[in-house]
Amino acid sequence: VAGAPPIAVARHSWTTLNILEQGSSRSEPVSWLLGRRAFLACAIGNPGAMMSQARSHSTLVGAMLRRDHDPFKPKTVARIVSHAQRLGAAVILCTRKDWTKLSDTLPALWNGPIAVPELAMSFDRGEAELLAHVRSAMTRGV
Repeated sequence: VAGAPPIAVARHSWTTLNILEQGSSRSEPVSWLLGRRAFLACAIGNPGAMMSQARSHSTLVGAMLRRDHDPFKPKTVARIVSHAQRLGAAVILCTRKDWTKLSDTLPALWNGPIAVPELAMSFDRGEAELLAHVRSAMTRGV
């Protein structure tokens, strides 16, 4: 777009899971999902990376992808639970952003665990170069 190659290439990866179940939460390693049937519910602009991570860490049996910033009204939440149950999901996955909207209604309808991945950014290449550009811009007052 800018006519120059990218300075850096980075990605988000799941570091741990926040497991919410029966009114409490605990941290689990991402490997906790291995072999578990999961249903993904998310409303983010580009869900491709979330879907890919969900597929690589669990047995993804289904997903409900909503438009970015969807409010997850009670009818939608009921549909998520219905689909997850019908597909035999053992856990519902959602993003931290979506959990803020689902936390009021989902636990009341779903008796199983809800997994919210914690993310970290890692660089494939160019971290030092990007930091040098940021530092340079900061010293110039840009």
